Formats: sequence, C-alpha cells, structure tokens
Amino acid sequence: MKKKEIKIIVVFISLFSVFFIALPYWVWKEEGNIAVKEEELVEIRGHVDSLIEATTAGRHSEPIMYLTLKEYQTTFRIANNSYGAINPSQVVSQLRNEAKVELKVKDSELQRSTSSSTLDNILNFFLKWRKQPQVYGLQTKDHTLLSLEEANVQENEHNFENVKWGIVLVLLVTGRFVWAAISEKKNKDVITTPKR
Repeated sequence: MKKKEIKIIVVFISLFSVFFIALPYWVWKEEGNIAVKEEELVEIRGHVDSLIEATTAGRHSEPIMYLTLKEYQTTFRIANNSYGAINPSQVVSQLRNEAKVELKVKDSELQRSTSSSTLDNILNFFLKWRKQPQVYGLQTKDHTLLSLEEANVQENEHNFENVKWGIVLVLLVTGRFVWAAISEKKNKDVITTPKR
C-alpha cells in the first residue's frame, strides 16, 4: 500500500472510532442514569380518552403507544426507552377510558408541541413526533406504570449497547483493512518473485 492510501485508511478508522465509540461512550459516561432529570419534567393530570397500540413505520419498526387525555388536545407517546421500561399489557389493562392518570413529560417537548412559531409549525408538519411529547412517568391512582428511573435505566442500557456495537464495528473495519493490506502485500510478493 502506498503511504497516501495508509493515511486515508488511518483517518477513516479514526473518524469511524470517534463517531461510533468515543461519542457514544462520552454520552453514556456523562449522562449515565440521569439521561432525563426530574426538574426537566412537568406533571399532567387528566382522564384517559384513548390509548392506541401501534408500531412505527419503516424498515426497523418499533412498538409505540399513543395516549390522549380528555383535558388536553395533545397526543402523548410511550416509545423508545419509555416503552422498554413498561409492561405493555399492564398499561393497557390499567388505562381504560376515563381512568385518572398522572403523566410526566419534558416541559420543552410540551412547549414545542403547542408552539405556534413558524419554524415549529413547519417542523411539526413534517416531523409528526414533535407534536407528541414523550412520557417519562405514568401512574394511576393505585399503580406506578412508568417511573423516570426505569426510563433512564433503559436509556443507559441503550447507550451502552451503542458503545458495544461501535467497538465491534471498528474492530471489523480495522480487521478488514489489515486483511486487505496483508493480501495485497502477498499478491505483490508473488508477482515480483522471479521464476527460476
């Protein structure tokens, strides 16, 4: 391999390592079990109007629940790490119509979902999930169905998985480049060896 090719490969592996190992590891270490803080949340109380179970669209669909309350025009979503922290059958059985619930959502997401600014209107039109605040806490009069701690544990596990798979990818890519360099060197040696 030429020196220029080696430099390109080293830069590629370095960038790959930064994006798939260093950044996820930094996020995982910095945020840890406090991905969402209690002071970021607001409590919303109301009565269940509807609860819809669905899956996200796309190649890698994931389960999701949409919750609407009689007192609010906003649809709330239980998805991603929040969905991983709940028992879906228990949530469905507890959240029947008219059930009194208490939700915890990020204040910033709630503000964004109801904002009338031009930018938010455009983004909310194209990105439907922006109008649906994520639920980080959910409880009825008798049961806690989702706590912030459980949602954060799921977030922490997700970040750890990202770091783990980033390391695997970097090792595979590095191994592939090393194997290609060794194969090229062997082929070069075979071609340059004179016949007797």
